[in-house]
Amino acid sequence: MADVNYALASLGAVASSSGAASGHGADLAIDGNDVTWWQSSHSLSLSPWLAVDLGAPQYITYVSFLNGNAPNGSVQLNVRASVDGVNWSVITGAVVVAGENVIQVGGSIYRHWQIYDTGAGSAAWYVYSFRVYGPAEAPPNPETPMCDQITAWLDSVETNFVPCVEDWLAANP
Repeated sequence: MADVNYALASLGAVASSSGAASGHGADLAIDGNDVTWWQSSHSLSLSPWLAVDLGAPQYITYVSFLNGNAPNGSVQLNVRASVDGVNWSVITGAVVVAGENVIQVGGSIYRHWQIYDTGAGSAAWYVYSFRVYGPAEAPPNPETPMCDQITAWLDSVETNFVPCVEDWLAANP
C-alpha cells in the first residue's frame, strides 16, 4: 500500500508560517500543486519557518519538501515535530539545496510539523510543497495489550471472531 501525504489541505491539514510575501501564503505549500509556492517574507530578522497541522496525530515515516530557492545556494534547516503544538522535538538538522529534499523520520507519531531556517540568508525562501508521509494504516502499537491488538485487527478485517478470540485467550492465559 502506498504512503499517504497527510499534509494536504484537501485532507484537512492547515499550514502556517512566520510570514509570507504577498500572494504566496503558507497554504500554497500544501495545496498539492508544485507550481504554486509559499515564499518567506523578505524581512529575515527572524528565522523563517513553515508549519503544517495535520489535524490529528499520524504515524509518519518521512517528510519531504520541494525547496525552490536556497539563499546563498543552500539553507540550514531544522525539522521539528509536536503532538500538541507546544512541546517540540527537533527531528533533524540538515543543509538543503534547491530541489526535492527528503528527510527520513523513522516512524514517529506527531500532529504538527515545522521546517525552519536556522541560518537566515539574504534572500527570500521558497517552498513549492511540504509533504508529510506515512502509511495509510499505522502499524500496531507495541504498548497496546495483545488482546486489544487482536481485537483491533479483527475489527479492521470486519470479521466477527472477537468473542471466539476472547474465549480462547481466557482459556489459554
